[in-house]
Amino acid sequence: MCSSGIIHSDIEYKNDGEIFSNNGILNSELNDVLNLNYSELKKARKSTLNGFIDFYLKGIRGKLNKEKLVRYRDKWAGDSHVDQLQPYCMIVVYYLEKNSKLINRFYEEYPNQRNSL
Repeated sequence: MCSSGIIHSDIEYKNDGEIFSNNGILNSELNDVLNLNYSELKKARKSTLNGFIDFYLKGIRGKLNKEKLVRYRDKWAGDSHVDQLQPYCMIVVYYLEKNSKLINRFYEEYPNQRNSL
């Protein structure tokens, strides 16, 4: 991941493409200084996330597992290849990290269901 990972850990995304932070100063900078929730940028982030979900995840039909999520996350975060990052990639990385955590919690609660997702 890029060297600014500390900042990325304070940034979150909504499914509609909105970028925000629970850190008030950072959130103000995202919105007021950088204007990153400009409607066209939100649409582009939403489109990137929806495109990723349609292309990579919808064909899986419920057979999603932690390993696939981590592999996709590494690819989109730039960890697994030398190519340039995709535009708006961090919304996809955030989505995958969030879902990877959900899968981990599921496995902790239901360890005998390891291959069911």
